[in-house]
Amino acid sequence: MLRLKALSKTYENKKVLEDITFECLCPELVAVLGPSGSGKSTLLKLISGLVRPDGGGVELNGRDMTGLPPEQRGIVYISQEPSLFTHMTVLDNLCYGADIRGIPRKEITADLARLIRLLELEGLENRYPGALSGGQRQRVAIGRGLAVKPSVLLLDEPFSSLDLALRTSMGQLIRSIRENFEVTIILVTHDPSEAMAFSDRIMLLREGRQLQCGTPEDLYRHPVNLQAGQMLGRLLPLPEALSNLGGSRELPVIELREARSEGIHILRRCYRPESVVLIRTGENAEGAYRVGRVSRDGLECRYELLSANSADGFEIISSQKKPVAVNDWVRLVWV
Repeated sequence: MLRLKALSKTYENKKVLEDITFECLCPELVAVLGPSGSGKSTLLKLISGLVRPDGGGVELNGRDMTGLPPEQRGIVYISQEPSLFTHMTVLDNLCYGADIRGIPRKEITADLARLIRLLELEGLENRYPGALSGGQRQRVAIGRGLAVKPSVLLLDEPFSSLDLALRTSMGQLIRSIRENFEVTIILVTHDPSEAMAFSDRIMLLREGRQLQCGTPEDLYRHPVNLQAGQMLGRLLPLPEALSNLGGSRELPVIELREARSEGIHILRRCYRPESVVLIRTGENAEGAYRVGRVSRDGLECRYELLSANSADGFEIISSQKKPVAVNDWVRLVWV
């Protein structure tokens, strides 16, 4: 188990990280999600030992790592840009960690063959980094880290320089690595779709503080506050006309709450555009609304809905693929 205990770091009188406390199981894939400047990369460097904390500590499998140098931690850090040795072949890069530790290559032959196969590097062993694509260089860098059998693998924005197709395949590869090598992986990203798709849990960081940590589903459905909710996608206030809807298991209405002396207080009810669909229906159907106006709102559509019994309307935003038209009668379906 990897345990972070109140980790803090200050640069030039500015708090970069403050009181980060977290436990990570083995094997587990955790995404650290946050905007630029939130302290994500600094957190990985504190865990790896590349930077010393001003407060708190790092513990791995019950052993305090805080004062140990990076090479004695059993933790590998891989930066955003793969730092391969350009004068070495792919095979020599993969074996570098074993070589400097004095481990004969014949002792790692089986593990190396498995690693090359998993990382889809077969046939590339004798190439140099300059002859590789960006995705191939990233896989070699990950393989070089895995070759020394770390307990924890830290990946700092590993997909940032890759196109969409490569990011998807690399995400699937990283999940496969976690399963095949039983290694804890902590992955830094600013892309919520990556964090949601590939991780077991997500830690939300903002301005050096940990907002929330949990499974993708839990954070998406039950954010602790508006900031946390907006980090995983668009979060919109529920129209007053729909205020009777509650955040039950059947309805994906998100209730933002706070604890007060008199009990739990609901601050506001929200919804996500992808959670509501407008379905055509008859004018006299229960819960029917007439579409008054339709306009684009980024990738979503904004609809004005009018009740049959009232001239007052309200707006709803939906990301549904099949739009409805002005004067259509619709009902709302929550998904």
